[in-house]
Amino acid sequence: MFARTIVALLLALLFTACTTGTSGLHQKFTLRAMDSKTYNLIENATCIIKPDEEAEYKLNTPKTIELRRGQGNFNVTCTKSGYKPTFEIIPQSINESFYKDMGNVVTRIGGYVDLLTGAVFDYPNQVTVLMTRSRNEK
Repeated sequence: MFARTIVALLLALLFTACTTGTSGLHQKFTLRAMDSKTYNLIENATCIIKPDEEAEYKLNTPKTIELRRGQGNFNVTCTKSGYKPTFEIIPQSINESFYKDMGNVVTRIGGYVDLLTGAVFDYPNQVTVLMTRSRNEK
């Protein structure tokens, strides 16, 4: 009985210290579109976010959405009447807590779990797409 309690406590410590437990498998971020000259917010620009070849998410700006971590860089294409179509990349980076997990002997296994689940990765909390007006528009 004592051995089971020790194992349970060690497992609880191991997995609560990992990024999967603290940051989760999904992340919210806000997508906005702005005029590249005036920096005014552009309402209702239609944007398509593609994390891979199969999936895509269509939304109107500004919008806060939640996407699964660890899908790599996202491609974003935004369109709006009077503006040129704009392409951006939302970069994926490594979550700071991953380095802490890997530096601690007790939580190192949690770091490997984070790699497998994708929780080790982060996206910016806010992405702003700067759109340029078409020549025919003022």
